Amino acid sequence: MNKKHDTMKKTNKQMLAAQNKPEAIPQMPWHERFYQFISSSSNFLIGKVTEDKFAFNELPDEIKYEIASFLTTKDFINLSKTTKSNSPFFTTNQHLKQGYEVRKFLHHVVRGNHEAVAKMLENNPSLMVIRGQVKDLSGREFSNISGFEYCLWALDKHMWTKMLDCVPKTEDGERIKTELRKQYQMIKEHGVTYTLHGVTKDYRPETTTTTEKHFDFKGTIISELQKFLDRNNNHQWITGVGGAQRLLPAHVVDEYCSDRPFELLPFYYFEQRHTSSKEYKNHLTNKKESWFGISSKMGESFAIVKGTGVVMSMARAWVPGVRDDLGAIRILYRVRKKDFLALEDDLKPCNSSENRYNY
Repeated sequence: MNKKHDTMKKTNKQMLAAQNKPEAIPQMPWHERFYQFISSSSNFLIGKVTEDKFAFNELPDEIKYEIASFLTTKDFINLSKTTKSNSPFFTTNQHLKQGYEVRKFLHHVVRGNHEAVAKMLENNPSLMVIRGQVKDLSGREFSNISGFEYCLWALDKHMWTKMLDCVPKTEDGERIKTELRKQYQMIKEHGVTYTLHGVTKDYRPETTTTTEKHFDFKGTIISELQKFLDRNNNHQWITGVGGAQRLLPAHVVDEYCSDRPFELLPFYYFEQRHTSSKEYKNHLTNKKESWFGISSKMGESFAIVKGTGVVMSMARAWVPGVRDDLGAIRILYRVRKKDFLALEDDLKPCNSSENRYNY
């Protein structure tokens, strides 16, 4: 009896052990593991080693090309810098080298980095007309846009002026200028398309795909500032104005964050470029924070006011300051629309051979 009991106990232990023992996972072929990783592991996409010790530089070149084409600009640039073994892949292949340069260029354009843009154009002025993909600071994703086209859409007069200054006075420069004219007409007639995966939970939270000829000043910041002045509603100030402020292109944020107050601005004020750190003063911490900071509560806990003083966050709006801000943004919008229309003449070809390259 005892022998039989011991046998049953042994059998039960074996059954329990079998139940608790993890199933053996068959080793997948590398190409199947690759597709699993590319869909689920962001670490893998920027060249880090995964749990399976599967690194980017171990992949066949044709797979590397596929990965590179799907990466965001930030990850594309980071991947090229992860290890020395990755660098030659991006610098020796002409197609990827151009793709890298275009993405890097667009990265600087949407951030308003004038000096970096000018430096890249000194080496390769054609970069301004080559299309690529980029995500701007507000999260808009453009899948096929040139740096020049982005400036036109954003109504960033100072950036497109910087680009035109870099067009060489040569036959190559004329060819670039011809393409600039084509792109200008394309934007003027058809606009550009981008996708935005929501702004905040209270302001345009849904994913949208939009086609427009330029940044919608009227439908965003101008409309929301006016709504607040009409209603004097604190919730609308935070969610409406704050949400719209998250959508502003970099050059508009520079105007907000520059040293000059928005009070009683003359029209000619916006003729000059005003630089800034793109920072505001947080009214709670009394410290400066980035306008486009990842952890920013703009549109959730506060909005930004400038008016007659320092640009700062406010949970409750200061009406006179908001009135100044609305007036300044309206002037900026009118001035930049005129600048856009005037640009068409600047892009016209030179007619006489005598002054052909003196534009």
